Amino acid sequence: ESYIPIDDRNKGLVVIIACQMLEIQHGPTKTALDRCNTLIRKMHKNVFLINTAEVCSERGSMSFCSAVIGNYNENLKAGKSLTYKDLTVPYFQCDNNMPDASVLMALIEQITNLKPYTILSIGPSLLSELINPIIPVLTIGLGPSELTPTLTKYRTLSRPLQEHDREELNLIGYDESNVIEALFTSGLKEQTETVSREELGIPADAFVLTTVGGRLDAEVTEEYLEMLENVAKQRDNLFVAFWGGFSSFAYKIEHFPVLKTRAKFMGFCNDILSRIENCNLYVNPIRSGGGTSCVEAMSKGLPVVATGYGDVAINCGPDFIVKDYDEMCQMILKYIDDTDFYKSQSEKALTRAKELLDTDTNLEKLIDDYVNREEGMKDYAEDR
Repeated sequence: ESYIPIDDRNKGLVVIIACQMLEIQHGPTKTALDRCNTLIRKMHKNVFLINTAEVCSERGSMSFCSAVIGNYNENLKAGKSLTYKDLTVPYFQCDNNMPDASVLMALIEQITNLKPYTILSIGPSLLSELINPIIPVLTIGLGPSELTPTLTKYRTLSRPLQEHDREELNLIGYDESNVIEALFTSGLKEQTETVSREELGIPADAFVLTTVGGRLDAEVTEEYLEMLENVAKQRDNLFVAFWGGFSSFAYKIEHFPVLKTRAKFMGFCNDILSRIENCNLYVNPIRSGGGTSCVEAMSKGLPVVATGYGDVAINCGPDFIVKDYDEMCQMILKYIDDTDFYKSQSEKALTRAKELLDTDTNLEKLIDDYVNREEGMKDYAEDR
């Protein structure tokens, strides 16, 4: 098959390709459904959502240490649509044996016959790479701070391009025109609970820091805990709440005697907003992830303290960035002591969260940018 010019495509149809769909608490699943919602309600498009189920399947797997197999939701395979926010989204889910060449070829044929105006890929996907020469794909990166590894013609990035990005693009024959700078927006899981500090075991008069993440065992390092220990030694009203995955908490905290009496691992919870609203400040270790929990915190008016690395730095923006852990310690102390500064930063956090939750505006702009680039490059097939 050859390239289908944008003028020959169905302007009313968008295909979304996801490589994993699980439940609403799963970030990429919610990312896909939020974009379906905007496309249908705000942009009045028809949408066809395809779950290729490519993430870490057992197809062709080999036995090796710490092998990871992706989860698969059998319940989603039964129907031909998904329901989200009272919307019915046409849906197809591949069997849990991908990649399967015959299935991929059938999907390529179906998409080619549909001639969608735009194809959005939620993260990288083999199907997206294969259909890209026929209808160029826009890959929405799930890590806003780094370029998504893909050969699709377009991809998003939530920060300005840097020299190492240009070098990476040049390796595959691409340049700046193949990257669209765009905020990575998301919707938050609806809050359904209200809990008190007393119920959570948090002192009522404490200034509460929170760190949230599913991989805290690796992300909460000795250097990070040492920084928190330093703060705890200087302020008696400090309390630190960790939420997420942190099985090594009890072992790690033993080495920090002051912090040990002022910190608690709260475990996982299904309604993080109801927990975060009991905290005062979101503090981020030096890590690549954490972008979603940062937005959750800012939506509750919590300022953020983060270094300039990773998804949290991109999402919170320059108003909340520090140079290193030493400066992070000093900034936390300022938040504790300076109520006017805290209030000003809290207002900035709410404003930034509003921007990051506005999928309608940002997706419409993103699609327009894609269309404008396609309009200006109608000889794409010949260039390839």
